[in-house]
Amino acid sequence: MQPSPCTTIKEMDAAIERYFVSMGRSDYQNEAGIGKFEEYCIESSVDDDEINNDDNYDTEQIEESVFTYFLEEESLNMMQVFPWIENSKDTQPLNIVQKKKPAPCIGTENKANKNCIFASKPSLQITASHFKEARASIEHVRQIHKRFVPLIFNAADIAGEKAFVKLLAMSHVLHVPYLQYLSDTYARDRLRVRLQHHRELSPVQWVKLNPHCAQLTADGHLDIVLEIQHAITSFYHRVVPKLTLRPSAQVQDSLEQTVEYIIGAIEFVHNLCTANNHTCPLQYDAVIAYLKSADTSGVVKPAMDDDGDMDGDDDGDDDDGKSAAVAAHACTQEIGDIEHKLNGAKCAYKKGAIEAQYTLRDYEKTGTAIADDGVDVEVKTDETFTLRTSRALKQEFDALMNLPAMYKKYGVPEDARFPRQHRFVSMIDRRKPTQNLKMDDVYFYEPPSDCNTIPKQAHLDLWYFDASKKCILPVGHGGGGGGNITSSTSCDGKMLLLSFHVLSADEIRAYLYLEGGAIRFFADDIVNVLPLYFEQSHKNEVFIRSKTCQDMIERVRKKLKDRRFEAFLEQNEIDHSINAVTNWTE
Repeated sequence: MQPSPCTTIKEMDAAIERYFVSMGRSDYQNEAGIGKFEEYCIESSVDDDEINNDDNYDTEQIEESVFTYFLEEESLNMMQVFPWIENSKDTQPLNIVQKKKPAPCIGTENKANKNCIFASKPSLQITASHFKEARASIEHVRQIHKRFVPLIFNAADIAGEKAFVKLLAMSHVLHVPYLQYLSDTYARDRLRVRLQHHRELSPVQWVKLNPHCAQLTADGHLDIVLEIQHAITSFYHRVVPKLTLRPSAQVQDSLEQTVEYIIGAIEFVHNLCTANNHTCPLQYDAVIAYLKSADTSGVVKPAMDDDGDMDGDDDGDDDDGKSAAVAAHACTQEIGDIEHKLNGAKCAYKKGAIEAQYTLRDYEKTGTAIADDGVDVEVKTDETFTLRTSRALKQEFDALMNLPAMYKKYGVPEDARFPRQHRFVSMIDRRKPTQNLKMDDVYFYEPPSDCNTIPKQAHLDLWYFDASKKCILPVGHGGGGGGNITSSTSCDGKMLLLSFHVLSADEIRAYLYLEGGAIRFFADDIVNVLPLYFEQSHKNEVFIRSKTCQDMIERVRKKLKDRRFEAFLEQNEIDHSINAVTNWTE
């Protein structure tokens, strides 16, 4: 569905604010929470009808546009608000709020919408001045992260911290999550190398092969390449462990039902972004709890070198993902009584039910149909059912919004400040093996106050990780103490977390957590990653090979978008060919 154009002052105000934030501006709202454009319209008696007048979008009358008057009133010229535009009378602001014509300077084909969906900026052009500016702001970046991202930044100092903070400072300079882009690109390359060639890829090797690092080296920035290597290593020790691709346990449940719920969550997030003008940014942690997992410690793993790594990995980083498994083992505990814990922590929550294609009992006793002659038949999930799943999630989310406690904090749902700048969690409970009805319990809730409100300061992208590390399911009064279920909790492999970091409808970063480790989630992970963590039953194998599974993958591709990162990944992924892999070890 094409996002609808902005047609009201509030929608345009939200769009312009989203653009300000993307350019590193944090001064858009006044103390009352009213944005600059809405404030201007109130003071100038401009109403919705007037801003929809076509004269405002006539390029021949640009100086008479209400938007031009707005910029002049704020003493902001085009260059100040849209710094990459050379012509101060360019019509880019008009294109931002209501797309009447293409905007070649950012190469977009999308219409601007209520959540200010912007296309990818041009590929990153890194210069020496960027690093000079980053060095000057390192201490400021460190202090602001210590304040807002305490779990990550109050950890004991580790080797590579200086490089880690410097690349965070680069994110402030470039107005993109530079360190996150690099770390996620490395993780995606590592996954492909492991799947295709059964080899491990370390940050040491990756920086030698990565096109972005090659360009930096060619430009005389070898020192920066070494800092990237150390910062990526630090990211996967300090922020989140890498996803282990040799899991210690496998879930004994339906992979098809899991994917069904994952797609339902993705479509729920997509629809939430495109249907409401005040939803972004937000964080949504979608959890699935399982009843049983099987230990895989005795399963033969793919052959590796004697040390479980590739030759030449001398950075001290356990790139086989064992660090994730060790950390998860230390945090292993059961999810327990969800409702009791939410009540004990005094969290606002709503319990409901969601229809399941397969209950655990179905999976164990009937599962996916297999013909008597051994020929696989089609699995059950179809698009209609998945749509019902996303609608059910939306229904339970709306029920949460209508709770008196939420109403009191955030206002009526139609004009609520929630979920914008907030985090919320859902947990689907599949731990009822004897249930007769094909329903799973689902809980929507607001986590404790120390991890439920997104800071308004720009470029605090690590806050989302920090919040999930603090609490997924609270224990004790106010959610405090060491008993919280977090993104680091293994639960013996019986918990799946998909964490959505949502900046806009075309900038949704999804991270898949399993056994305490994580990876940036892409559609193909449905067949490349998830099967590693589920028992290799015939029923699950049927699903992986089915046309239904392929259709699901395509639907994820359409709804889970991060255009800027996708462009960066496409330009900077390494050569995964067998010839290139052979050369790495020579």
